[in-house]
Amino acid sequence: MEVEKKSQPKQEKATKGKKTAVLALRLTPEDKALMQAKAKEAGHNTNEFIRRAALGLELKQMLPVELKQAVSAASKNLNQLTRLAHMGRLNGVDEDTLGAIIQALNQALR
Repeated sequence: MEVEKKSQPKQEKATKGKKTAVLALRLTPEDKALMQAKAKEAGHNTNEFIRRAALGLELKQMLPVELKQAVSAASKNLNQLTRLAHMGRLNGVDEDTLGAIIQALNQALR
């Protein structure tokens, strides 16, 4: 006997689909600049930021591009070290390599 699972409707499902409706609003130049700055800080475009805030949807903080690149590079280096260790070809930890990875991450976080 197969039991059908009912998924809980998410609030976000209502916002999916083709966005064809337009809503215009008037703002002061200061309010517009503030909204644009907050959207950029969160890693979203202004429309998406305002839409999500108004609908009460989650606004996840997006990582800056520089940080994504630094984390990606560090993870590749760590992955290479892990592969070498699993193959038994890494006899000791190369402190210079680990130091460079940590330094790159620290610089990206600043």
